[in-house]
Amino acid sequence: PSGKLSEASLVSPEAQLLTMSQTVGIVRGLNSLARHGLSSLDGGFGFNVFGGRPDKTYDFTDITAGVYEKSVGFLSFTPSTSVADSIVDELAMLLTSGRLSNSSREVLVKAYDEYKASFPNEDYATRLMQQLISMSPEFHSNNLDKKTGKSRTPFIPQKPANEPYKAVVILFLFGGLDSFNVLVPHTSCDLYTEYQEERGSVHLKSFEMLPIDATGQGQPCVKFGVHRQISIFKWLYDSGEGFFLANA
Repeated sequence: PSGKLSEASLVSPEAQLLTMSQTVGIVRGLNSLARHGLSSLDGGFGFNVFGGRPDKTYDFTDITAGVYEKSVGFLSFTPSTSVADSIVDELAMLLTSGRLSNSSREVLVKAYDEYKASFPNEDYATRLMQQLISMSPEFHSNNLDKKTGKSRTPFIPQKPANEPYKAVVILFLFGGLDSFNVLVPHTSCDLYTEYQEERGSVHLKSFEMLPIDATGQGQPCVKFGVHRQISIFKWLYDSGEGFFLANA
């Protein structure tokens, strides 16, 4: 929200949409949707219909693509023709609003013909087209993808420094984490009133936060509060082993 909290960079986005785990998970889920329907197979978006742990991904080799007995729904697209060019055109219109580039269409037509020659099953080849289009730039954007034809500038590796080795460790905390209540203005700070008004009934009270000292850090508060249930963050900060990056 706009205001002093935002201006002081004391807020952080609620969702990290382009993390590596999310990106790979989206691709796996879309591929599974085309192959198995809406299920938990191969990292699918659906829930577990096999019993056991609900968070476990099951990979049953005896379940063939196109068999939807273990799904709660499936993609029912059936092409109106058996010609590869026309099938790709139909899917491109449905999945990319016709924005699929000519070069991508050529690749898909070639893949369709080659796959169909090896496995004479049109349904299999059609599902392959759905999987390939779901990984195209046009599927994941709403603008036209124009290729420049120019080669990318070669990447020049950075020369190692003579400094001691350091590493940035990123923790993906799966589950519920209200990032606006991880690090908050302490009750002794003037910004606490605004924070309290913005968060309403879910704001942290004094007994729910662990104080940390920010004296000399150029921050609008000399004291902040860390949620009491993640005391390890306070320990890392106080011991000089960690620090906070707001609005990252």
